[in-house]
Amino acid sequence: MYLIWIAFSHYVILAMTSMTFARVGLVASD
Repeated sequence: MYLIWIAFSHYVILAMTSMTFARVGLVASD
């Protein structure tokens, strides 16, 4: 059960960081 929560949290963190990098990339490209 804990492994599922850890995997889910890692997925959320990865998605948030990827979205942040995407926003930074868009701002830098302007």
